Amino acid sequence: GDAALLRFLRDNFLVDMRNITAGRFWTLLTSCFSHRDSSHALFNGLTFYFMAPAVMRLLGNKRFLGLYFLGGISASLASLAWNRFFRHENVSSHGASGAIMATLALYSCAFPRNTFLIFFVIPCPAWAFLPGVLLYDGWRSFSDQRTTTDSAGHVGGLLLWHWLFPVEICSSSMTTR
Repeated sequence: GDAALLRFLRDNFLVDMRNITAGRFWTLLTSCFSHRDSSHALFNGLTFYFMAPAVMRLLGNKRFLGLYFLGGISASLASLAWNRFFRHENVSSHGASGAIMATLALYSCAFPRNTFLIFFVIPCPAWAFLPGVLLYDGWRSFSDQRTTTDSAGHVGGLLLWHWLFPVEICSSSMTTR
């Protein structure tokens, strides 16, 4: 078959040093819509479906879009740095998961007593789930496992909320919810 579409998608919707050094900086943003496969899109879509509406009500549309895009960009930059300086590999990354992780982090901070169902079965309060995900993805970044999950990108997205909305949302949610 014709590989032109796959080359176009790789060159315009994946973040890696090859694209950045070629001047395709827009991939930092367009990767926020990129998924590896249908299961990746489904899982991110479910997470977004359940958390985005509450975060949008909390932030408003403009600030929510800022969180989403900056989460994706932050994930992409974390992935680029990690793969270049620690793994010494040129790995392509999808930024959608990092944008979703930024949304998850803010949701968990704003609604710490809400419950997540791990694997759709095991209940876990949001205040415990967030550090668990951060520790797991941090460990996966340092482990030598080669998977299709960009754990460094997840960490980049998870940590973004801390710099954008740290005090007003987290402090008010701990006292009012």
